[in-house]
Amino acid sequence: PDTDACAYTNAGSYANNPRVSVYDPTARDYVTANYDIVLRAGRITVEKRPLHVQINGEKIYDGKPLSVSDWRVDYLNGTSLVAGHTLTAMPTNDPWTDAESRSSSVHQATLTIRDALGRSVKENYDLTYYKGTLTIHKRPISLMTPSAEKVYDGTPLTALEVLVSPYSLPPVAGHTPILVICGSGTEPGQY
Repeated sequence: PDTDACAYTNAGSYANNPRVSVYDPTARDYVTANYDIVLRAGRITVEKRPLHVQINGEKIYDGKPLSVSDWRVDYLNGTSLVAGHTLTAMPTNDPWTDAESRSSSVHQATLTIRDALGRSVKENYDLTYYKGTLTIHKRPISLMTPSAEKVYDGTPLTALEVLVSPYSLPPVAGHTPILVICGSGTEPGQY
């Protein structure tokens, strides 16, 4: 018998209309020609697998927009991909570089689901999209100013240098911390 005729993998509804043979194990032969077979075909239905997706991601400010390595696709409500399937997707947001959070949706046209052989299997999933959040966090940076002292001589004492703490993240390449407000002292005392 042709058992593969009734094996369906992809989502859809199919007529269960296999070829039927009658086998006589005593004679070790098919005896189908001796029968007038009437087959009432049933239906085989493979339901689409529910998949609830959301794009979330975050990173620390680095002067560059969020990239594929900064976000992830989360599966919600206990849904998941079939083992061996992979999903790729992009958020709908335009790229931005400033520290802030934005609501994000899955850009449905960019979503692909592929099996282990690289074939598209997206049509086998019942996709539901949820809003997520993409965040660029403010870059934590610790700055120090030096201490300075001298004996009063009537001229200003300044310490205009700004140093990045060795225990801090450095500024983004090309960014330099500068003192905007600075005081100078000419009279004895602490400032």
